[in-house]
Amino acid sequence: MGRASGCPSGCFASLVRLATCLQTWSCGVSTFLVDPPPFDERMSFMDALDQAGIDYAREPDGYFMFLKEGQEYTLRAICCRFHAEIVQEDPPMMVDL
Repeated sequence: MGRASGCPSGCFASLVRLATCLQTWSCGVSTFLVDPPPFDERMSFMDALDQAGIDYAREPDGYFMFLKEGQEYTLRAICCRFHAEIVQEDPPMMVDL
């Protein structure tokens, strides 16, 4: 797969991951928009999400979290631990390729 023209480094990979996530899940999956935690906690925040098996995409609006059944409590605990705020549940998403 080629890289989109004018796409900053890492942006294309994020969009591919988002598209893959959207294709994989059924309608019953919850989506949350989360404001990023403080800068010095972001890498640990993403590590915690990866360890918990929570799929996410980093976008300019924040982090889009794609939760499978039973992951909401874990997401809320991670957000609390890293001072990240859940801003919206099932937010509208626009993907511009």
